Amino acid sequence: MILEILVSTMNKKDTSFLNRMFINNTINDYSILIINQTTEDNLLESELKNVRIINSFEKGLSRSRNLGIRHAIGDICLIADDDIIYKCGFEKDIMMAFNNHPQADFITFQMEDDSGRLFKAYPNVEWHNKKSIITVNSVVIAFRRENILKSGISFNPHFGLGAQFPTGDEYVYLRDALNHKLRIYFCKKVILSHDFFSSGRSLGKESLIFARSAILRKYSGKLAYLKLIKYLLHGVFRNEIEIKTLISKFKIGVKGISSYEQLLKQE
Repeated sequence: MILEILVSTMNKKDTSFLNRMFINNTINDYSILIINQTTEDNLLESELKNVRIINSFEKGLSRSRNLGIRHAIGDICLIADDDIIYKCGFEKDIMMAFNNHPQADFITFQMEDDSGRLFKAYPNVEWHNKKSIITVNSVVIAFRRENILKSGISFNPHFGLGAQFPTGDEYVYLRDALNHKLRIYFCKKVILSHDFFSSGRSLGKESLIFARSAILRKYSGKLAYLKLIKYLLHGVFRNEIEIKTLISKFKIGVKGISSYEQLLKQE
């Protein structure tokens, strides 16, 4: 089996950013596909034989992921961003996990922050369910390419960075996978590190409240309003949302719910 790494990035002028990603490894040892969202006057070219590049003029992280999956050639594919650092020999853990679990369509792994601590509190499960996939970051998702292409699932272009709802793309994707009876195994191996601060960290960020409220509406229907209140109170408990801002944050969440309902009507 061949592992291919599908890297989403934007407006790159050269491939030097790969040096940091693979500082603990040798770049030439890996098959890499870069999806570079850019403009027609700023095209990226590859100087390396093992690195393919697609310059895309679309916007949105989910569209980038889908383009990468469609053009991938590896048996096993690993989703990637340009701001991660792989552990030494990370590919061995990935390939061993797929060899040991032939029934798995997806396998997700763990990641660390820049201080060497686990990026989040990971669940104590072997096979993911609708609850446990909340903990999954897209850059630790690997999959059997043929199985995923046959299933017909894809990243929802309305969710993720650069989209109307700028988070939750991996959650929506894996929920679709579970709905299609695909099996998602959780391997408790750390394969990479990422800066502690990421786009999805803050519970109180208005754009994330907006997007997460849309996700609540997508999967919980009218119960989304109650779950929004629970989410905001959780933010207060974690000192990420001030009590005096609860009403304004709730209104933002309601706008997210309403926006998703309008999207459903359009579709």
